Amino acid sequence: MTMIRAVNANPGGRVDLTFGPGGFTVRRESFLDATERRLSWCYSTRKVLVAVAVLIIGGLLYAQLGIPVMEDCGLSDRQIALAGLPLGALVAYLLFGLLLAVLGEIVGWIVLGVMVLTLPLLLIPGYRRWLGSLRRRGKAKGAFIAVQQIAGLREQPYAGERAVTVWLAGGAVVEYRARGADGDRLAGGFRALAPHRHAG
Repeated sequence: MTMIRAVNANPGGRVDLTFGPGGFTVRRESFLDATERRLSWCYSTRKVLVAVAVLIIGGLLYAQLGIPVMEDCGLSDRQIALAGLPLGALVAYLLFGLLLAVLGEIVGWIVLGVMVLTLPLLLIPGYRRWLGSLRRRGKAKGAFIAVQQIAGLREQPYAGERAVTVWLAGGAVVEYRARGADGDRLAGGFRALAPHRHAG
């Protein structure tokens, strides 16, 4: 099974596609998935390393050169502190990223603690049903599209992306687009799924 996340579907918005042996599943991107995608973009390894390097170099320059020069120019302490605001913004960026990274771990430990404390309640059938309903409600179901429903496929490059247009037997037309390696996997997944219906 191949899963491709954050594929642009037109119509449909952002979706996750899972290719299986008899077709593919389309699941709308949840709020949590979208938030995780955006945060992984904001806090990529390269961006965090650049921020740390700029903070270290900028902090050293500010402390060794900036403060003495500003004091010699007769600036007040408040003006000197305002000159250090960009460094403070970098510190806030890094602390917020650290908080987000640690928050997931903290929530996981809290959930584990609640599960251990409520373990004896599993003997009560009503509590078990309630937990089961929460679990079912939390899972987003996707629409499964069987190979037999695919009337035709066309693959084309689209502004740095790979686009695959899918014609379904009922007359619906959906275009799926993804960038880079995900675009290659998207096109390959459709090619492998229905090679005899593929054009382009």
